[in-house]
Amino acid sequence: MDSNNERGLSIFIILITLAFLVVIILMAIVKPENNITQITALVGTLTALVSVIWTQYNKNIEETNKQKQFELDKKNQITKETYQKLFEDKMKLYKELHSNLFNYKIKLIDVGRDIYNFDEDGSYHETITEEAITIQHFKDLLSTLKKNSFIISNEIEDIYKILYIAYKQKESQFDNILEVGAYNDDENLRTENQRLNKELFAEHQKNINKLVEQLECEIKIIKTEIGFL
Repeated sequence: MDSNNERGLSIFIILITLAFLVVIILMAIVKPENNITQITALVGTLTALVSVIWTQYNKNIEETNKQKQFELDKKNQITKETYQKLFEDKMKLYKELHSNLFNYKIKLIDVGRDIYNFDEDGSYHETITEEAITIQHFKDLLSTLKKNSFIISNEIEDIYKILYIAYKQKESQFDNILEVGAYNDDENLRTENQRLNKELFAEHQKNINKLVEQLECEIKIIKTEIGFL
């Protein structure tokens, strides 16, 4: 029973009671000695009627409260299950991010090392640079954050959006180069790709470092909260 029905029933009880009282008062005023039996009967009827209505009213109130409690318990259960699922997803994400950052730090040891690769066009030599490692790590990081954008913190999301837009702009430039066929061999395409990566690193190194620092900070907080530190 909702509040409107409860209010309506309360008004009905009051009106019935008032009606009976008016009748009783009138009978008491008009020849009360002749109406004593009827007055007594009316009082008894009124008492019984009010008792029945009041009992039914309380029963309806009790059923309404039970229904409300059931709905509240059900909502709380759904909320608890949803929260638990989000928590598990977030823990899985930050474990992946922790592994990503750890591997990134390890790869930085190779900065300055010369490598030689071979393909159908022959061999080429390059020196491993910090920007090359960072960009590769950065791309993996963006991919992970994109798949889990709902559960990352607002601080991470703010930095991520800026970097993702910048990355997509450079990617679009490279796609345009492929479409127009400006470079028709792998070496030139590789060089152009490296140039765009260097531009991205130079223009957004500060934000990339900020993203890494924020992730490391949040990972440390989570590890502390679950008792690993």
